[in-house]
Amino acid sequence: MQCGGGTGAAVYYNRLGNSLMKAGCFVEAAEYFRKALDKESNEIYYNGLISACRAMGKEDEARKIIHELGKVKKV
Repeated sequence: MQCGGGTGAAVYYNRLGNSLMKAGCFVEAAEYFRKALDKESNEIYYNGLISACRAMGKEDEARKIIHELGKVKKV
């Protein structure tokens, strides 16, 4: 476990996603949030992906991810 929670690779991908969001590179940010989620299911990574989708105007996709997150949280 790394500082900040999560595996090393997942944390790295999440941080890169956050940096890309700040730079306005929403498509690339979403890719890195998905990579983080491939490594580890984490609400923080889902929230980043939801934010990236919304920033791109993909509200339907964001809603699907929110629904998916709801399923994950129940497990």
